[in-house]
Amino acid sequence: MAEENQPKDIEPKNNRILAYYFIVVLLLGLVVTGILVRMFDTAFVEKEKWEKVAESQKRPNRLVLPGRGNIYSADGKLMATSVPRYYMYIDFKADGLQADTLKHYVDSLSYYLSKKLKNRTAAGYKTHLLRGLRSKSRQYPVYEGRVSYTDLKEIKTYPFLRLSKYKSGFYTKEMVQRQKPFGSLASRTIGDIYGEIEEGGTTKGKNGLELQYDSLLRGQAGLSSVRRVGGGWTNVIEIEPVNGMDIRTTIDIDIQDITEKSLVDMLKEIDAESGTAVVMEVATGEIKAITNMGRIREGIYGETKNHAVADESEPGSTFKVASMMVALEDGVCTPTDSVDTGNGIFMYKGARMTDHNANKGGYHMITAEKAIWNSSNIGVAKLILRGYEKNPSKFVEGLYRIG
Repeated sequence: MAEENQPKDIEPKNNRILAYYFIVVLLLGLVVTGILVRMFDTAFVEKEKWEKVAESQKRPNRLVLPGRGNIYSADGKLMATSVPRYYMYIDFKADGLQADTLKHYVDSLSYYLSKKLKNRTAAGYKTHLLRGLRSKSRQYPVYEGRVSYTDLKEIKTYPFLRLSKYKSGFYTKEMVQRQKPFGSLASRTIGDIYGEIEEGGTTKGKNGLELQYDSLLRGQAGLSSVRRVGGGWTNVIEIEPVNGMDIRTTIDIDIQDITEKSLVDMLKEIDAESGTAVVMEVATGEIKAITNMGRIREGIYGETKNHAVADESEPGSTFKVASMMVALEDGVCTPTDSVDTGNGIFMYKGARMTDHNANKGGYHMITAEKAIWNSSNIGVAKLILRGYEKNPSKFVEGLYRIG
């Protein structure tokens, strides 16, 4: 009898289980439906509201400055690199700044600033800071010069300045300074940059290689935002900055050093106003050294302008050598051939040519060799006319042939 009744007991239990499953599925379905409805409502109906809430949880984007590329010598020695420098200011109209607070700390702050910066006495700094308080300036300089990042970290621990910027009004302006480990060596060739950081968050070359390759050296700024997370604020990088590219020059520091010293020694010896020297590897055309020295004051010379690059002048005596090379290769003349330079003045097709000693009567009859030795315009011109006047294209082809 027990066996006959068993199926009747199991069937109600199965029905109850199915009913429970149905209820659970129904409840889950309602929950999922509610979530989907809420998602739709948030994404479309209340979109503007939640976008405003999200914006309130972060502060405006800030530029993340890229590193400007370095400049190296031919053998990899560092010739120019960037270091940050900071101007320090106080906003004496800051909302949280209290005059009594500054007056409470001014003696100790002045003592530390005087000891660190050494440009004023403690009494001088006290007078300086109180003058700023009276002026109500929003950009009052704590110190007229610039300080390094290490020094700034220390200064931020001083009395009053260690308060929040809303209570102290203390803030900084970052600049970029290029350091040249080898000092004045090739300084004008390397060039300089403008210290101010541009609106785009990059620095700009002023002259020299810094200007010529500015687009490669400057890099591209990134973006960061400060967001509220877990009751606090945290910095989040939105777009990574792209650092500038490094460039390697053909300058050889040892040759540059020798060239500068030799040029200065010669300028002093002949008491010259200025001079320029360029050392080139003739096999490749690479410039190994370039220096320009001008008299700063009696007996003192320094680089003031890159005359070798900036000045424009006729090829002059340099081109005489190239011309003579073509004439010798083509057999137009030999070093011992004679040429009449006359009294230093030569008229050709209405154009007047002179030698540098025309006021002394010229060189008259000289050899081709002496025409180069004396840098005679007329001597070289007459030799070239002798061989190429009726076929000038042959002369031009010869110039291309020797490069």
